[in-house]
Formats: sequence, C-alpha cells, structure tokens
Amino acid sequence: MKNKNIILVIAILFLYVLYILYILFINFSSKKNIKILNFVLYSDNTSYYRKMYHLTNKHYKKYKNVDTIYYVFSENIKDTYQYDKQKNILYIKGKETFLPGILQKTIKAFEYVPYLGKNYDYIVRTNISTIVNFDKLSKELIKDPVDYGGPRTTLITLEWRDEKSGIKDDRYKGIRFISGICIIFSKELFQKLLQKVNLFNYNVIDDVSIAEFIKKHLTEYKPKVFNREKYIQTTEDNFKKINVDNYIVFRNKTINNRDKDNEIIEYITNKL
Repeated sequence: MKNKNIILVIAILFLYVLYILYILFINFSSKKNIKILNFVLYSDNTSYYRKMYHLTNKHYKKYKNVDTIYYVFSENIKDTYQYDKQKNILYIKGKETFLPGILQKTIKAFEYVPYLGKNYDYIVRTNISTIVNFDKLSKELIKDPVDYGGPRTTLITLEWRDEKSGIKDDRYKGIRFISGICIIFSKELFQKLLQKVNLFNYNVIDDVSIAEFIKKHLTEYKPKVFNREKYIQTTEDNFKKINVDNYIVFRNKTINNRDKDNEIIEYITNKL
C-alpha cells in the first residue's frame, strides 16, 4: 500500500510538472509571435524619398509578424483614405506640410488602425529614412515590454528653441519625448490614445506633441529609452564599418545629401 501511495504521488507530481511546462510553452509561444504594425511616415514628393520607400518596403516584407504601412497625404483622392495593399501605402486626403501637417497625417493614420480589423501588440511609428530590424526588436519587446518608448529620447530644456518645429518659447520645457525616428506604443496605450485624439496640440511637431499629450492625459505612462546601445545614427564615414548585427534601429540623415542616405540604406538592408 505504501509503495502504491508513493507511485501515486510521483504520478501526480509528474502530471503537475507537465502542466506547468505546458502553460509556460503556451505563454512563450504567444509572446514569441507578437504582432506589430509598422507605420512609416512618408512623403512621395521627391525622388530620393521614393527610392527610400522601394528599398525599405522590400526590407520590411521579410518580417512575418510585422505589417508595414507607409502613410502619405494626397490631394488627388476623393475619400478620406485610400489604402493600396499592394504597395503598402495609405493615402490620406490632405496637403503635405511640415507643421501642422506631419502631426495631422500621423493622427489620421492612427485613426485608420481600427479599419484594418487586426489585433496588434505594438504600433511602431518610424520614418522613411529609418531602418528597423524587427526580428531583433520583437525579441527585445518580449524580454522587456514597453508602453511608450524608443531608442532615443530628448528632454526639452530652458531656452530650447526650434521655431520650425513649433518650439518658440519655454512652454514645452520639461517634456521628455521619444524621437520620431522610432516611437513604440503598446496596444493598451494606443487604444487609450485613440479615445482622446481631440486633445492633441497641433502647434508643435508630432513627436513632441505626442509626448506632451501622454504627459497631460495618460499620466500613468512614462517615456522609456529602449535599448539605446542598439541604436545607431549612420554617417558617410562610418556606414561600411558598421556590424549591422549589433543594432536594431538605424537612423540615416546625411545633411544636404539624401542620395547618400539611399546608398547607406541599400547597403544596410542588403546586409540585414
């Protein structure tokens, strides 16, 4: 009888261990397959931007868990939205401007997400000259979840001025914003953001306006610098020396030479 009891206990413990392993496997599998929407800020009014689109669009098609949509204003469409699934471009009725156009375009793109009818774990807002390695980013988000974050953050200090971007006085002092090169939103934060889009300030550039909005209206969320060491800003001098496997986000902005950016983007996307 004693031996039977021991065998029964061992059997129960064995089944319990199998159950725990099963639960861990299910949780790991669900996390492993996180779904991401990559919204790319785009303007097709120059040849070098159009080449960036072709290069990065080819690159992003590699990621099975990522849907990439380039969003752009167009004055030539009848309805508010026209989504070209073949090209991965969302045309939004409107005219391209820097301020307030970029924020207007971004918010309109965000408002389109429910029409996609998909459930995303993260919404990532990038721009046309940024490259993201989404395999690496997905793994990082599984290990270290983010609600509002990115690889580069900036604190607006006293007497900071950027009139082109709408920063003309000290009203934005103390705002820490995630740079528009790559802004990561969790599903939870993004849903709350959509409920209050009427509260956005359109007098300042979009990444600062987003940070101000979250600070004022979604106070439970704080900006998080996400793996700063995995971010690199390329230059004409360093791009062929880069070990692309070391980074997640690549920022490409060569002053007064966007054609050089396309050379760098082509080099990096071919290496990834």
